[in-house]
Amino acid sequence: MILGVVSPRLDEERLSQFVDLVAGEDLVVELNLSDRRQFIEASPVSLVEFSDYLDELSVGLLRIPPLDLGLVDELDRAIMVADDLGARAIVVPYDPESEELARLAVDSTYDALLEYDETLCFEPRKAVRGLVDHVRALMEALEDEYSPLPVMLSYDVWSLEGSLADLLDLMEYVGVIHACAVSAEGRRPIFSQPSQLNPYELLDLLVEVNYVGYFVLHYDEKFMDAYVGDANRVKEYVLSRFERG
Repeated sequence: MILGVVSPRLDEERLSQFVDLVAGEDLVVELNLSDRRQFIEASPVSLVEFSDYLDELSVGLLRIPPLDLGLVDELDRAIMVADDLGARAIVVPYDPESEELARLAVDSTYDALLEYDETLCFEPRKAVRGLVDHVRALMEALEDEYSPLPVMLSYDVWSLEGSLADLLDLMEYVGVIHACAVSAEGRRPIFSQPSQLNPYELLDLLVEVNYVGYFVLHYDEKFMDAYVGDANRVKEYVLSRFERG
């Protein structure tokens, strides 16, 4: 399991605080470019002004705005930015009922994904009836059409209301898990209460299935001070589970 955390959006003061917190820690960073304006303006050149901060981080993933028809035309930008940062996975939230749009996104970027060795990570952005069937239909259609397939699933426990049953059903496709407490109060630290999700049940499940993908803590920015302590707590619990067998 690869532990990670989501950065704040590109604001010099917040990014500086984030670097002070996580630099030197054994954590992969998911750079947050989910703000539409920031993403549209982003390029390897424009990010130079943040290089003093980004160079201190191990950026492994890039988060971009939710998928829509306009964003499909901008995915090549995401691939170039991710490659420049050294990130190998691009997380894009999408409507799980919009299979055709997701397939269009893959079709328009397939060659570039292979050329730059990038992976597109579709993240269902809401819980819908028949979620597992929708996602499975998409992934099976993509597997039938493309080989190799530079696509995997990002599972956000907050957006999907902490359903471990759905996570288990989709585990064969999951390469990224975004974790936090699941409540109406936003993305709070994973071990805080109240929460619809028992974090230890989630971690137990991941140990039992021998999950080796990314486990990324994704909190509201005001809670980023909790990242390092919570990541260490996750690591200690997982190690203790392996020791117990």
